[in-house]
Amino acid sequence: MVESIFQLISRLPQHPSLKHVFGVEVIDVTNNTRLDITATTQVTRSPPSEWSMTGNVSTYLSKYPDTSIETRLLWVRQVGAAIISLHDSGVIHGDVHPGNILLEDAGQWATLINTGIYTAAQAFLPRMTLTERNLYKSSNENELDHVTNPTKEMDCYSFSVSVYSMFKGSAPYQRNPSRPNLIQEVAYICSNGHSKLQQPANMPANLWVAVHACLQVSSPANFDNIIRACK
Repeated sequence: MVESIFQLISRLPQHPSLKHVFGVEVIDVTNNTRLDITATTQVTRSPPSEWSMTGNVSTYLSKYPDTSIETRLLWVRQVGAAIISLHDSGVIHGDVHPGNILLEDAGQWATLINTGIYTAAQAFLPRMTLTERNLYKSSNENELDHVTNPTKEMDCYSFSVSVYSMFKGSAPYQRNPSRPNLIQEVAYICSNGHSKLQQPANMPANLWVAVHACLQVSSPANFDNIIRACK
């Protein structure tokens, strides 16, 4: 798996909102250190720490729920540009969700990490444990129980759900008393997709139209409309 990741690193384009950092770690319980795999193809030991002092989008919004609309629009543009750069280079991210979007510069700069790592992990662990990332995948993708061949359309779909969460401040369908655990939430998405999501109160109307269209038909064209709506 590590070799596959290193091969992928060599194909990644250079982009200011695309980090060549992967969340792969091996904990050494004897001295509380971990192995960090980075784009330098060097494996170095370092004390446990976050790659970004500000955290990811989810943790940031839980701490700063009043983050301005302008800042959230900035994140969408930055992450969208990173995904476009990947696709133009023939690379699919395969696991776009707020946990893979780090924030720097006091929350003013969003960077996408972990390109391709979920797909690489599936080759070794086809039946991976459900995590919050499944809340950002389409119903068809969640129903697959084997290795997924990622597509641009999958990235576009997960990005549109992530944009929803950037404004809502939480994962889709979470905190519903009728679905108290992750399995029930993912099962609901498998049955309904994200078609019943409602426009977040702070999301501009034109952006919601673009996001909702991408949730209906995930395509690069609808993806581009999301980016345009943020300008």
